[in-house]
Amino acid sequence: MNNIKDYEKIVKYLVKKSFPSLKGIKIRIKEKKVKRGSMLAFRFLNKYFIIVDPIVKKSPKKSLKAFAHKLAHLENFRKKSYIRLIIYFLRYYSNKKFRKKEERNTDRITILKGYGRELLIYREFIKRVIKKDKRIYNNYKRISKNYLSEKEIEGYLKKRYKTKKSLTIKINSWNFNSQDLFFVLFV
Repeated sequence: MNNIKDYEKIVKYLVKKSFPSLKGIKIRIKEKKVKRGSMLAFRFLNKYFIIVDPIVKKSPKKSLKAFAHKLAHLENFRKKSYIRLIIYFLRYYSNKKFRKKEERNTDRITILKGYGRELLIYREFIKRVIKKDKRIYNNYKRISKNYLSEKEIEGYLKKRYKTKKSLTIKINSWNFNSQDLFFVLFV
């Protein structure tokens, strides 16, 4: 059974290994029922939060590196001014196409950072477990269209490990590979 301390350790590890722009930033992790999915990441002023649904306690430890998806969101939020962040959230919650594009791009960044397998394990866990919880299952069916499918994630993983070269992914009509990730995130 996972708990907040486990989540904090994983987030600390992920920040140190793959999210240097979040180094030194306190990320508060809270457990609370989440209406949209199983986790929620946001920034309010200079405070960063990840809200975790209690259902995540049942997830396998190795799938918890899927927190990388939430950290990719936080890394994106960190770059934005308060005004741009407000505009971003207004667009995110009012425009389905924008939301889908953002979530799929965040999945791609998560894969580029090397957490595609964990993302896949976590998605399979959520799909399997949520069928027992109608609240989450109904939300999952509605929002799962916003993310890369398991087949798409597997496709990216096959490309990456088959060629043993850096993975090239298209984000917002630009092609990036894992060496370009610095450019994607910081420029």
